[in-house]
Amino acid sequence: MAISPVTTAENIARRAHEAAVTKTGEPYIHHPRRVAANVKEIPDWGMFSDAEREALECAAWLHDVVEDNPNFTLDSLRSEDIPELAVDVVALLSKNLDVHGNVLREHVAEGDYLTRIRIHPLALRVKLADLADNSNVIRQREYASMIASGAVGPNRNPDRYPRYRAALDPDGEFGEWFARRILLDPHKA
Repeated sequence: MAISPVTTAENIARRAHEAAVTKTGEPYIHHPRRVAANVKEIPDWGMFSDAEREALECAAWLHDVVEDNPNFTLDSLRSEDIPELAVDVVALLSKNLDVHGNVLREHVAEGDYLTRIRIHPLALRVKLADLADNSNVIRQREYASMIASGAVGPNRNPDRYPRYRAALDPDGEFGEWFARRILLDPHKA
């Protein structure tokens, strides 16, 4: 029996983030798992074709893989039969790649990064699902507590998440969905 691309994407994410932990000390793999759950709850999920929904789920699992792990590239994702549409979305979401998937010496400028995501419907939804998890009030509270105790240092760019959200959803089209997702208990999601 063939393994689905979504299962393959999940397995790649597990390998790529195997030893990684978040700032609050949880296994990093919980983040892409929640992003994959978030993306399937986006209000207009049903408007996408089966292939687009598959690409959305794959990209949600893989959204940090290429950017965070030099052992994984767009070509390595392709070699494991990740759909090209999902690879394209991962490329757009990776700040260390240009729009053609070439590795850059410096990250893409923030305005260019947000623009290229905003104009691509699938990349937009994966990034919003990512921002919803990163903006989760419970996770943010835990992180603030750890900063206060000296267990971790503060985020280098704490206003990034609201700024990204405002740039990506200027009309508030996803506002109600976003507000619900940031209140979910991340330990139960």
